[in-house]
Amino acid sequence: MKLRLDRLKGATLLWILLTVLAFVILFLLMLWLTSAKNNTSRENGLYQFIFLAVGVGFSFVIGRQSARAGAADVLRPYAKAAVRRLTNLAAGIQALGATVDVESNYIQTQAEKDNGKVAIEHVTHAYELLYMQIEAQIRTTTDAMEDWREFVPDAVEAVERRGRVDND
Repeated sequence: MKLRLDRLKGATLLWILLTVLAFVILFLLMLWLTSAKNNTSRENGLYQFIFLAVGVGFSFVIGRQSARAGAADVLRPYAKAAVRRLTNLAAGIQALGATVDVESNYIQTQAEKDNGKVAIEHVTHAYELLYMQIEAQIRTTTDAMEDWREFVPDAVEAVERRGRVDND
């Protein structure tokens, strides 16, 4: 993966520069300590072990941060798609609520005109409209689940299993 400085935030770039500077200082310190004439080989070995442990510790911390940043870069497009689908789903549910209100008012108006009776065509039309809107929201939900199946198949399967149990 190419290191692109334009994508790095100021704090991240500063952290990298400080870490590199710290490693250079530690390396020079190790060279100076181990090259001293009055050190025993045991002391030199201890210094090298301490610097190795510090290096491994820093590598672990930086590796963990790098892995998180890499995972965020990989998941970002999918998260954007999921947010877009959730936004569409929310808009669809709001439209469904508006349709329920419109159709309810229409059926009430028809019932008032005909002494509390409503023609079956009006009721069927209202139900078909609501059913189509609900079906659209289910398709959006299914698409969102498929987006995440690649990354968290166990979680998607658990949600689908729970939905099948709830429907039974």
